[in-house]
Amino acid sequence: VVNSSRLIRVLIAADDDCRHHKLRSWLDTKQDVSIVGRTTQASELSEAVRRLRPHVVVADAQLLDDAPPAHRERLMVRVGKRLVAVNVDDIDIIRASGVYADVAAKGRRYTVRASLRTLEAELDPERFVRVHRSVIVPIDRIEWFRRLGNGDGELQTITGQRAPVSRARRPALERKLGLK
Repeated sequence: VVNSSRLIRVLIAADDDCRHHKLRSWLDTKQDVSIVGRTTQASELSEAVRRLRPHVVVADAQLLDDAPPAHRERLMVRVGKRLVAVNVDDIDIIRASGVYADVAAKGRRYTVRASLRTLEAELDPERFVRVHRSVIVPIDRIEWFRRLGNGDGELQTITGQRAPVSRARRPALERKLGLK
């Protein structure tokens, strides 16, 4: 008899019935495995992991190839001695500040211990754009943008915050704004 507290909880992620049955048949031969569920959609995988709390996910590589990249929906920021969640939908602008990033959201300023490089990789590139080595802005918060004579640019957010746009990052911003 196998001790149920020592069982490895496994979630199967496979959209094809044949591959699912092969994975399940193989896992059924393992005495220390308990199959807790199956997901057939890459978009449902993170919710299934949260709900079923498996120790291991056995996934069909083809299903994972179809998975959209996960992007942060919240940033955990320090407010005094507490950590508070700030929804990325509320962000107006993010500015580098040494090893930290200053996040302006809903009229408040927060500090996050993360580099702009890290935040840029974790935020949805369809919604956010890095416009300068020290600035990330949500595309839908840009009120206006203008080119400057030296190849750089400048923008203003809908909350009135201005930010430089570097020559190197200007073409990407212009594409996202539909100017190129």
